[in-house]
Amino acid sequence: MKREILRGMSMACAAIGGTMVNAMAEPLDVKAGLWELTIKSETQGAMPISQEDLQMLPPQLRTAMERALAPHTGVKKQCVTDQDLERSENTFSMSVPGMNCNDTVTTHTRTTLAGTLDCTKGIVHEAGNFIYEAKDREHVIGKMDMASKDGTNTMSIKGTLSGRWLNASCDASK
Repeated sequence: MKREILRGMSMACAAIGGTMVNAMAEPLDVKAGLWELTIKSETQGAMPISQEDLQMLPPQLRTAMERALAPHTGVKKQCVTDQDLERSENTFSMSVPGMNCNDTVTTHTRTTLAGTLDCTKGIVHEAGNFIYEAKDREHVIGKMDMASKDGTNTMSIKGTLSGRWLNASCDASK
């Protein structure tokens, strides 16, 4: 149970950017290759975990969890292949394995991908909206607004994504 809650919390921290889109839709018009993604996130409200369960966590794990939920900026490099773009996957995803997510894409053009996301893992439920915009073939921006609940506590997660294409080769990502 505690592991499910922690995995749900990890998803909350990583939710900035993650969904699979309809394979029939037109992909965002961006270049394949190595991308650098900068993700900024901020949370408000109570973590979707009871105070009793939080107190039972080992101190290092509790501290790591609290630190992960503080406002922060993360940068990662990600390879985006032509196949990724052809399959119309959201290649700028930072989803956590093990979450059961459903999405509804409301806008999908060569420049905009927007919709809603609904995820569950154990007792943790997250729902929200996302939008990504290809500013040009080498720059993408995005926003996500999520709410994470465990039946008692609710936490809001707001985040932004800024991506820039680095080069055509993904070898530099290793």
